[in-house]
Amino acid sequence: MSASASGMRRRWQARCGSLRAGLGSRLQERLQERLQERLQESLATAITAAILLSPSISQACAVCMSGREDENRTAFIAMTAFMTSMPFLVIGSGIYWLWRRVRQHEQEQEALESSPAPEGQPIPISARS
Repeated sequence: MSASASGMRRRWQARCGSLRAGLGSRLQERLQERLQERLQESLATAITAAILLSPSISQACAVCMSGREDENRTAFIAMTAFMTSMPFLVIGSGIYWLWRRVRQHEQEQEALESSPAPEGQPIPISARS
């Protein structure tokens, strides 16, 4: 066998070896992904089965307890009203605060523009028009 043929053969084996290594790592990654997917599916199935097979969890439901005690029903209604109103109160408070800040800033600007600068004092840049 000639020197050029043996050199070509070595280069070919090196390329095939790196190709095999690349395929192996990709295959391993794919197997790990699939194993993780199956584990998540199994976990979801186990949680669903646990919930369906344990009726004591359903007693925490407001609808399941209706009519048992009047105090509980009143408490559930009050908490529902409270939790329903909270987003409106939080967002409304934020809007009110922002409106007040804008109004305060406008009043400050009007005060700066309407008052003349004292003698010898430079006029602030923001008040110049």
